[in-house]
Amino acid sequence: MQKEGLIYQKEQELKEFAQKYNLKINPKYTFRYWAWLIVNYGGRCICDSKRTHCPCEFVLDELKSKGFCFCKFFMTEEYYNEFVEFYKKRGKRIKKKEAPV
Repeated sequence: MQKEGLIYQKEQELKEFAQKYNLKINPKYTFRYWAWLIVNYGGRCICDSKRTHCPCEFVLDELKSKGFCFCKFFMTEEYYNEFVEFYKKRGKRIKKKEAPV
């Protein structure tokens, strides 16, 4: 499969996962950007090379205990709101990163 197809496939997988578990994503990223990173990382977690895929097997436990996954890509709604509020209080604008493809 071409790289573009792999990125699209991973993007859909991430969207379905977020929807299934009613999750938010880090407002700094888009699903496409994160999918692009994962594909360029060989399908592995981009934050911990010992994790063989994303979403990894630890994500749901991490969300339950901390409100976010190790990479801070997936977030609970509560943590997402805190994250956004943190930026607002400091007068910072959240800039989304876009995939170059």
